[in-house]
Amino acid sequence: MAQVALPLRPLVRNLVEQATGNFFAAYYAGILAPVIVGLLVAAAVTLPVTCTAFAVLHDRLRAPRASPRSPGDTAARPTASDPRPSRPTAR
Repeated sequence: MAQVALPLRPLVRNLVEQATGNFFAAYYAGILAPVIVGLLVAAAVTLPVTCTAFAVLHDRLRAPRASPRSPGDTAARPTASDPRPSRPTAR
């Protein structure tokens, strides 16, 4: 991927040298430009796929949600997926 971005090298070198007047900074910026472009393109290609894969994995591994309760119901009712045993009520 960095070889595709090699034509950027002289362009970046000339722009940085004109902007700063520093030949050494321009030289190293020209060397690093194809590497940075390669990293950005690789991230742009892999990150959407990775985020989608993690979202699907999270959705499959998430515990099932409890059924919705009525608005007036304030007592917590145990559900079939609730592993806690019900407590006896005090008299």
